[in-house]
Amino acid sequence: MRTTRMRVLVICATDGFLRSLPLNAAATRALELNRYLAEGDHGVEVSMLLYDHNPASTPTSAWPFPVQYLTHDDYFAPDHARLADLVREARPDVLVISDSALLTRCGRQLADAAACTLVYDMPGPEQSPPLARTSTPGSAQGRTVQGAAIRLADAVLTLTGSEARRASDASAAQVHIVPQGAIPSSAVPGGSPGGPVVLAADCTTEANQAALRVLNDRLPAEVSAIVYGRHPALLQLQLPALTLRGPVPDLHAALTAASAGIAPHTDTPGIRAQVLAYMAAGLPVVATRQALAGLPKPTSFALISEVDGMADLPDLLAVLRKDPGHARELGRNGRRLISSGLSWGHIAGRAASAYRAVRPSRRGTRADGALRALAEDPPAWLSALHDEGRLPCPHTVDTPLEAEGAVAVDCAREAASAALDARFVLTTTQEGEGAAVFHSPRQVLTVFTAWPRDRAQRALIGLRAAANCGHLAVPRILGHGHLPASVSWVATSRLRGTPLTEAEDQKAAHVLLGKVAARLHGLPRTALEGLPRFGRPLSGTLASDSSPFHRHLGHALERADRNRADCTVAFVHGNLHASTVLTNSRGRPQVTGFSRSGVGCPDEDLATLYIHHASAGHWGELWGAYQEITGRAVDLDHVAWHAARYIQWAHHGSTDPATREAAARAVLEILAFLTDGEPRMERA
Repeated sequence: MRTTRMRVLVICATDGFLRSLPLNAAATRALELNRYLAEGDHGVEVSMLLYDHNPASTPTSAWPFPVQYLTHDDYFAPDHARLADLVREARPDVLVISDSALLTRCGRQLADAAACTLVYDMPGPEQSPPLARTSTPGSAQGRTVQGAAIRLADAVLTLTGSEARRASDASAAQVHIVPQGAIPSSAVPGGSPGGPVVLAADCTTEANQAALRVLNDRLPAEVSAIVYGRHPALLQLQLPALTLRGPVPDLHAALTAASAGIAPHTDTPGIRAQVLAYMAAGLPVVATRQALAGLPKPTSFALISEVDGMADLPDLLAVLRKDPGHARELGRNGRRLISSGLSWGHIAGRAASAYRAVRPSRRGTRADGALRALAEDPPAWLSALHDEGRLPCPHTVDTPLEAEGAVAVDCAREAASAALDARFVLTTTQEGEGAAVFHSPRQVLTVFTAWPRDRAQRALIGLRAAANCGHLAVPRILGHGHLPASVSWVATSRLRGTPLTEAEDQKAAHVLLGKVAARLHGLPRTALEGLPRFGRPLSGTLASDSSPFHRHLGHALERADRNRADCTVAFVHGNLHASTVLTNSRGRPQVTGFSRSGVGCPDEDLATLYIHHASAGHWGELWGAYQEITGRAVDLDHVAWHAARYIQWAHHGSTDPATREAAARAVLEILAFLTDGEPRMERA
């Protein structure tokens, strides 16, 4: 064990994070390389100053090392005073900067003021150009600024040998090759033979969009393809053969369900992060030779296309389908390469050695005025985001959905935003209901985090069923999706109305509630096709509860279990109360909140209404309106039995405070129903 720990401070500027989830190669490197440096036995303490300029991202505390957020003004201030203060406070031994514009502008001064060495972590062609107004990918100005950064740094880290030679030719003081890596997680070699092929990439870049077009054009009709990664909204319309899913919180889990990883790129950026991810997941790789540049023994883990435009893709995929043993061998060899030298653990060891070898050979040097002028101002698109106020605020960390859950919700929001070309803003976090709700001017997005597939399926089928009732208005379904091993989302049109909870005439509101319940329960059987059985998961018993009222109700519920035989079958909304019904001047009541709907006993809904609204004093009006439309004889004792089961579910299975409070208020009344009005209370 080392006794002297080296302090490394990283300044990172990227739009590649969604909270702490990396969306591109540069962000993946910033997270994983520094995670393994901090957590491994390398004698290194890592901290980061992060300028996150992704408009969809929000600050989070869920980092594996200390991270402090920078504002746009911090990053581009002419006097760089705030940056200088933060660097001095960190007292680093090594300052690492990957943005050549920042390094050219003030990186040398920051390092000299803190008496530390300066390392330029040089981005590859796949990664971001300098954050400077004059820089675009591949531009002469960008190369000029990068050359200045190489000459100012005490050492340069590169991804490949060819980039190391380029840095040496540009007069770098020291050059160390520290390539991209991957995490060798558990996986079945060969993937899932019957699964889709996948392409995982940040599809906002032109190079990756060109690769998608190749895949779309060459993909055999009988093969499905899924694309993971953020993408522009209109891209899906241009690529009908592909399914674009957006980013996912656990890419490795998504990849293990695939049959092969595809990289149809024609540019040569060095080692591609996406190919490494395929290898780590044990997938056979199908790629162009350019996409495999920099990787050792590519024929051991990949089938290589040798034809322009990857015209031989169908033949290569056929090879994998016909010979599963060969697919497994390719996947096994890829994982072995990751484990033996391309894991982030190995890469972090190389980085630590490089940092320790750096000597302060360029201290006191400065870029000339013309070069600093090239690097001074932010790009026009970034200035526009800042002027519009769309950059995330760095002073508010985390919503109530913490860490991994928040990342999964944001991934779903990204996917829905791209699918619908909308920008959604968080409205409520319904932690008790296991959902987060976002709004755009015309749309509502619900992201389900608890029982996501089941809740989304019920919402979709329930909305379609309720749309058959001409007396009610329900939201239109605009889109839906599921993130593997994570969350599901449903987007609908946004209704304009006032919830019945806010109605001035509560008597009329309760009459309307009774009519809505009646209309829903009167839906024809043909409208219920595909709808799952309604049910609330009952855990625990009231009979063993510490409250004497709950214990007595539990015993009464057990004695009244004969009521189960009296259940009929109809549509059940499952969450029907004044908050899920809206009214407006157009007349038809609007109904929302179908994520618990199913086929079951309609008295489930009546029990819910009783629990939530009997105390308001208008149960008689609600009940009368319901019976006037349905004409069915309803046994109130049977409704009370369902209400007792609702109380049991609310007490043991719900974490929603409003639901638990409503159930607690109704205990004595339901107990009176089930005991003929004479409850005998046990003593505490």
